[in-house]
Amino acid sequence: MENLKLEFNDGRTCEVRIGAGVMDVIEELWSPDCTQAAIIGDSNVIGLYGKRLAALISPLVSKLAVYNFPPGELNKTRQTKEMLEDRMLADGFTREVCVVALGGGISLDMAGFVAATYMRGVKHICIPTSFLAMVDASVGGKTGVNTLAGKNLIGAFKQPEAVIMDIETLITLPPVEWPNGQAEFIKTAFVSDADMFERMSEKGRCFAQAGQIEPRALKRCLALKAAIVLGDERDNGRRATLNFGHTVGHAIEKASKYAVPHGYAVSMGMSLEAELACRITGFPPEQREKLLTLLRSLNLPTVPAVDFVAAAGFMALDKKRRAGEIRFALPKAIGIMAASDAGYTVPAAIEEVGRIWDAARGKT
Repeated sequence: MENLKLEFNDGRTCEVRIGAGVMDVIEELWSPDCTQAAIIGDSNVIGLYGKRLAALISPLVSKLAVYNFPPGELNKTRQTKEMLEDRMLADGFTREVCVVALGGGISLDMAGFVAATYMRGVKHICIPTSFLAMVDASVGGKTGVNTLAGKNLIGAFKQPEAVIMDIETLITLPPVEWPNGQAEFIKTAFVSDADMFERMSEKGRCFAQAGQIEPRALKRCLALKAAIVLGDERDNGRRATLNFGHTVGHAIEKASKYAVPHGYAVSMGMSLEAELACRITGFPPEQREKLLTLLRSLNLPTVPAVDFVAAAGFMALDKKRRAGEIRFALPKAIGIMAASDAGYTVPAAIEEVGRIWDAARGKT
């Protein structure tokens, strides 16, 4: 088992446990102040692990309930959150409850947002069961829901008390979901650790086999992200670099009505934004090719799956927008992100983005 401890400036901590079969460590991480528990996840993951987790938590509390909601990004909404909160209120949960988020990124985002607002904030624990959730949603404290206007535009910052990554849960992950985590893993190394990115590139298909990741490698990826998050928890500075590929990626997700999964969209986004960086920040074209080579070696897509006109409006609503400008987290080199007077994002003309987008899709 690998351990990682996040220590925030105000004294808060978050314990992370990584390993095979480590779900049962929830007992040692449980706060004695929490005499109630509400397990929240989508119906798929609750069907797989809900009973097991409930059996582990039941001896620790006097009140326990398991709640589920339909899977998929289209159900990560304010309406679903309201339903979950209303059920918790009807069942009489108080501020002594710990919300246990079980599942992929959607479940962690949803349950974390519930924990942020229920009774004005209660404790919660994250138990990610997908590769994407392990490398992305589990560490950082961003929670939220989707709206018609865009993805994750409504939410809150809420750090979990603990994160438990039982890599045995990856066995049940559909192989098609594995690339979602690969893309976020690559992004984290790309923006913060050139040496790690080089090692991944040299090994090629280093984690190409679905369901297999070394706890030590996962810990390294999380440590890189944690170092950025701990210095900028509220996303006012360097944390924006973790959005590389996401301005385009989120727009693709939304424009496709979430038919394009998050990791695939981020892969497309990194490819396009890397070309944008070549034109704006001086990012070397040969380094862009190195990024594309790695993505393609893992069968990750590098061409936007939707037309530019379908996605442009969603980019205009991106959270990084300032003073009417669409801003991007762009590299200067692998492991070095560009900065400007406004922080760790740089503006780009939407017309330039459109030209790159159309060229990638073979249009003139």
